[in-house]
Amino acid sequence: GTAFEGLPGLQDILLERRAEFARGFTEHLMTYALGRGLTAADQPTVRAIAEAAAEDDYRIRRVVLEIARSLPFTHRRMPDA
Repeated sequence: GTAFEGLPGLQDILLERRAEFARGFTEHLMTYALGRGLTAADQPTVRAIAEAAAEDDYRIRRVVLEIARSLPFTHRRMPDA
């Protein structure tokens, strides 16, 4: 709900809300990676991944790596063919 002008305005907002953006980004990327919606049981993993990203200056690479290492990803079930 915050108004902004142009790309520089959007960048300023995202920089002010880095932690919030990282968590939302993590949720969306995890949903895609798992091929399902997230549940309450996934939220501790989402928080841990967003915190790891924060420790690494919010690098996308770190988010992707942590998702790939996460228990929900490594233990996901594939649908029967």
